[in-house]
Amino acid sequence: RASANAALLGRGPGRTPGFGLEKNLHGRDVMLRAGASLAQWSLGLGLKLGRFGFDYAFLVNRGMVQNNQGAHMLGLRFQLGRSGGEI
Repeated sequence: RASANAALLGRGPGRTPGFGLEKNLHGRDVMLRAGASLAQWSLGLGLKLGRFGFDYAFLVNRGMVQNNQGAHMLGLRFQLGRSGGEI
């Protein structure tokens, strides 16, 4: 299953349009993600292991592609209670 979304990112008058794609593999346990806005590009990976979820994203500022090591973001989720559907 694949999904896409578009949104205005940021707050106030400086909001910029952004676009993202997500592809689910192995049911919904592995997610590959990519996104772009006027300010940055991003690639990511999500893993679901039972009640735990792990997310990783790598972001690169479009204005500083040369000599830019980007930013790495990590996330950890834990589902409380019974599953009523998606997290």
